[in-house]
Amino acid sequence: MTAKLVNQYFEHFNNHEWERMAKMYVPMAEFKDATLGHGIIKQNHAQIVEK
Repeated sequence: MTAKLVNQYFEHFNNHEWERMAKMYVPMAEFKDATLGHGIIKQNHAQIVEK
């Protein structure tokens, strides 16, 4: 099950299907990504698609 989920995520990513990829996250996801700032950054689906 986990491998299928990961494969689906990267398929959306590689195909630039940002809306589909964003829907795989919880409504307000937490990220630790230096391009977003320091510490943990919260983003909703629309913000994930924009990034």
